[in-house]
Amino acid sequence: GRGGALAIGAIVLFLSFVVSAYSDIVPAFQILRPLSYLHLTADHRPLGGRWDWPAVELLAVAVAALFAAGVLAFERRDLLAAASGRLKIPAIRLWLRGVFLRGVGERLPASIAWGLGLGLYGILIATSADEFVAQIGKIPQIAAMIQRLFPDANILSTAGFLQLSFFGQGIIMFGLAAATFVGGWASDEGERRLEVLLSTPVGRVAWALRSGASVLAAVALMTVLMALGVAVGTAAQGDDIVGPVVGVGVLGLYGMALAGIGLAIGGLVRPSLAAPATAILGIGFFLLDLLGAILKLPAAITDLALTRHLGRPILGDFDGPGLVACVALAVGGLVLSAIGIRRRDVGR
Repeated sequence: GRGGALAIGAIVLFLSFVVSAYSDIVPAFQILRPLSYLHLTADHRPLGGRWDWPAVELLAVAVAALFAAGVLAFERRDLLAAASGRLKIPAIRLWLRGVFLRGVGERLPASIAWGLGLGLYGILIATSADEFVAQIGKIPQIAAMIQRLFPDANILSTAGFLQLSFFGQGIIMFGLAAATFVGGWASDEGERRLEVLLSTPVGRVAWALRSGASVLAAVALMTVLMALGVAVGTAAQGDDIVGPVVGVGVLGLYGMALAGIGLAIGGLVRPSLAAPATAILGIGFFLLDLLGAILKLPAAITDLALTRHLGRPILGDFDGPGLVACVALAVGGLVLSAIGIRRRDVGR
């Protein structure tokens, strides 16, 4: 499915970056280094006048092979579905018991894909945290630079490393995942399925509330699976699992807030804008927070980023008003989507 494909692609991208960037520091990453396509093309730097065409050609062959495999798999799936008796799909009647459960069932594969993928990513990061911190401590220049960027936090610790790397990158992941789930919600109307759903005894407002709630449920399920992976990796290191698990919970709350904003835009404006707006806001908040700190922009500007109001939960630093704002955005966005859809119908 599209949601699962986006999840796998995004996770492979970030894993390739992490493995390629930190394999010289963390020996455990050296095992995975051949699987990173960024490492494969590391010596190909055309802007710097360095060329590694064999690596680029090998990557091009891999892309072409994966594309061909995707086309064949898609075609074969349709053929198997058309052949009577050759493809048995078990009926799960649970997903037919109302709009909410139908929405959960539609978003379940993508939610599981995101959750399991990010859980594996969490295991990899958590199990290498101690080793990474030890290696960074041996390089005074890098350690001093990190301390200047985060003067009020003990970043050079296992929890600090998870806060800096895992939590920071998780913000982007949750933004993309929220956009995927919101896009599924909006596709009911965009792909004309909503007309069929409304032929049953359910109004548009009820559909908006229940289907929107299934989006928040998908984010919650993804958060639980991710938290389990982080807990396993942290426990394997012999460290306290409470901080990392709570940090993942805050990420889930942030993802729900983004989803709420997307639902509100879909209801008040038009559904086709819901997913793009969610993705743009997710990436925009991250960049504004990051570049604002580097460029020392005024607080009035950087505080517009919701990510600046999440605190540093893995280190035990919580931003209460920011977390309340996330809850308000999630619930308020759901309500506004229903109000917008109702007013839009009346306007017609």
